[in-house]
Amino acid sequence: MRVLRARMSECNAKGTTMPRRTGAAIAVITLLVAAQQPLRAQESSASPGLSIQLTPYIWLPSIDTTANYPVPGGGTATTTVSTGAGELISKLNFAAMAAGEVRYDRFSLLTDIMYLNASSSSSRIRSFDLGLTSVPVDRVVAESVSTRIQATVWTVAGGYTVAEGTWGNLDVIAGFAANQTTSFGLAAEISRPDGSIALGRAGSLSGGRTIWNGIGGARGRVYLGDVDWFGGGRIFVPFYFDIGGGGSSPTWQVFSGLGYQAGQVGVTIGYRYLSFQQGSHSVIQKLALGGPIILASFRF
Repeated sequence: MRVLRARMSECNAKGTTMPRRTGAAIAVITLLVAAQQPLRAQESSASPGLSIQLTPYIWLPSIDTTANYPVPGGGTATTTVSTGAGELISKLNFAAMAAGEVRYDRFSLLTDIMYLNASSSSSRIRSFDLGLTSVPVDRVVAESVSTRIQATVWTVAGGYTVAEGTWGNLDVIAGFAANQTTSFGLAAEISRPDGSIALGRAGSLSGGRTIWNGIGGARGRVYLGDVDWFGGGRIFVPFYFDIGGGGSSPTWQVFSGLGYQAGQVGVTIGYRYLSFQQGSHSVIQKLALGGPIILASFRF
């Protein structure tokens, strides 16, 4: 099951910029349990039994999203946001990311939760749809757009180890909510064909929906060898993939990188990509997050 809650606010007024906060906080938010990312703390030679793993992490993704908002009086406005990891770092307001796992022998229960609050100037109101006709919004009209993005992604899944050895391990694993708000300012008004005003120079748009998705996939790690760093440990390549559907068509995620495990502590650097897709008439048409990630795992 994967749940997404996303919220965006846009401002597009001449001479007006969105307030920016400096700094970012990365906090551990763990409910049950250890990494949805394939940072399995147990090595293949570990004794069977109960183990718990906590994995706080930092993820700096690029963001690409398209959303539709109902406009008072009829019609919808389509907005787009596209921002890179560099812009996200400079305009990050707050972030909290963590994962966890409870494992007993070959069975596991895992969760991952991420909250992101950031600002982006790489956004625009792209078009205004009247149902039978669509009116494009010129960039000159919709100028100086900035966006506040608030997104929460939560994944919960169960897993079972189908293969394990000195080489590593392979596990198989078996929703979605979205709310966004757009505040805008325009260099000129946008009119309907009958002459009525569709969008004024300033205003706000909002829309939301709750969507749940089931997911299935695989995760694990492949060991590359032993090293003597920090008293000795193992280098490994983690991997993770899931795909699902329900409210989104579809949602999918991939992750891989390079990790180091020393006893009960592990560190991994990698790349993670997460995508949600919906129909053209949905509030959220598309939301894609992809970028570098660093994880630290602690086994108990």
